[in-house]
Amino acid sequence: MRDPRGFTLIEMLVVVAIVALMSTFTLLAINQSSDRRYASEAERLLIWLQQTAQHSVLEGAAYGLIGENDEASELIVGLKPVVFYRKRWVEVSLPESFILRHNGNLDWSLSPLDSEPLITEALSKGSEIMAQYRAGEDGQEKQILLPDMVFLPDGYVEPQGTLVLVFDAFSVNYIYRWDTQKATMIMEVQRL
Repeated sequence: MRDPRGFTLIEMLVVVAIVALMSTFTLLAINQSSDRRYASEAERLLIWLQQTAQHSVLEGAAYGLIGENDEASELIVGLKPVVFYRKRWVEVSLPESFILRHNGNLDWSLSPLDSEPLITEALSKGSEIMAQYRAGEDGQEKQILLPDMVFLPDGYVEPQGTLVLVFDAFSVNYIYRWDTQKATMIMEVQRL
C-alpha cells in the first residue's frame, strides 16, 4: 500500500514543470507588452500628424508644427500646432499639442533651403521684418511663432524631409515622411 503522507517524485516534477511553463509565458508576455508601448506611441504620433494635415485641408489654412523642447536636455519632446492667420502664426487649441511619453524625443531631418538664392533672399528680408515686428509698437518684445514644418491646404508639406522618433530605451527608430502622391504621412520602422 501507498503511504498517504507524501507526494511521489513524479507528482513533484509535474508541479515544477507547470510552474516553470507558467512563469516563462508570463515573462514573455511582460517583455512583449513593454516593447509594444513604443510602437503604440509611434502610431499615436502618426495619427496626430495625419489629423493635423487633414485639419489643414478641411479648413483651407496652413498648419505648422513647432517643436517643444525639454529645458534640461534641449531635446524635442512635443509638437505644438499653429495656424497661419492674418499674416502671422497663431497657436490653436485643436488639435491639441502632442507630448511624447516613454522618454521619446523627435529629430527633424528637413531638406536644406540655403542653396536656393530666392529663398535665401526672402529669409534675409524676412528676418528684418521679424526684427521690426518683434520690437512691437509699445517697445516690448513679442513671442514669434515660426513652425519647423508646415502642412499646406493643397496637400503638400514644406520643407520636405523626415521626422524621426527616438526612444532612449528602445533600439528602433520611427521615421515619418510625407508621401506627396497619396497626400499622407508614412511611418517607417528602422531597427538599429
